[in-house]
Amino acid sequence: MGREFGWRIENPENVTRVSALMVNEEKIALYQQTGEKNWLPTASLPKNVIVVKNLDEIRSPEFKAALIISDMLIIDPVILEKSVIYRPKSLVVGLGLHWNTRKDDIELGIQTVMKDKGLNFMSIRNISSINKQKEIRGLQEFSDHHDIPVETYDKDVLATVSAPNPSRIVQKFEGTGSVSEASSILSSKGEVIVPKHKFPPNLTVAISRIKFD
Repeated sequence: MGREFGWRIENPENVTRVSALMVNEEKIALYQQTGEKNWLPTASLPKNVIVVKNLDEIRSPEFKAALIISDMLIIDPVILEKSVIYRPKSLVVGLGLHWNTRKDDIELGIQTVMKDKGLNFMSIRNISSINKQKEIRGLQEFSDHHDIPVETYDKDVLATVSAPNPSRIVQKFEGTGSVSEASSILSSKGEVIVPKHKFPPNLTVAISRIKFD
């Protein structure tokens, strides 16, 4: 499910058991919070699959299993035990950074923000930033290590974006009032869900969620 969109399963150890319950037509909950909507080849779900509006419904004993499509962290042990969790590529992480920003600093900044805001790292589609006309070693190392692509934009393009938190300092040094927020908006074609977080002296992180039709 969702393989053509690049969705990944967070907990493959549950797949066999949930698949068996599906075949046996046990009652299964389906919760989709984000991601592509046209993953189902037909207009109707199997009769034993029930769409639910929130994760709490999955806790009900009437559901023997669940399919979850979400970019949010899930920590409830009852839900984790009975579910197969699909991670759609729904998030763009915008970065403002310096030439000497290290891979480890980028890693720590992104992981810290995502954990704090309850987002899952597996749902990052790409990184976005400003085009500095030269490779930033730490960013390239992060991209290569996680196989997460990077999209960059010229400062003049970023300057056209209405970002939530523009900065005079960023304007002075980068030629545009916003890098992390503006680039994530451009790349995602969605909206900022995590405003910029500063990790002095050389990293800013913002996150936008992709808008799916």
